[in-house]
Amino acid sequence: MLLEIEGDLPIPIEELDQMVSFAASYLEIDEDAWITINFSDDMDENVCGFCDEVEINEKWIEIEVNAKLSVEELKTTIFHEMVHCQQILEGRLVQGSPSTWDGITYDQNYFELPWEVEAYELERKMVAGYSC
Repeated sequence: MLLEIEGDLPIPIEELDQMVSFAASYLEIDEDAWITINFSDDMDENVCGFCDEVEINEKWIEIEVNAKLSVEELKTTIFHEMVHCQQILEGRLVQGSPSTWDGITYDQNYFELPWEVEAYELERKMVAGYSC
């Protein structure tokens, strides 16, 4: 997996690399994937991060993370957004307005969306299993 970092890192690069490598291995993310993580100081304080496909044919996904998060929140957010990377790369999640999950269109409460339910479940498992 190719990892590109943009913005000012709020943690040491080695620590971020360990988190991303752990998540990529745990989630069995395609080694040909290209993931850009952008640390932003301009995000709303209520937003931890989000994930978007940049060029799905090139397996290129971008994660944007709120650079003002604590280290623990940052770790949880990275794991959560890496789940979305996996979902997008596997074609299970197709983002749009509304988005589709396994070919079914969803437009409902954020916490009830199936891709969010799965991301929260897997983020908790990765946080519990991760040791730096």
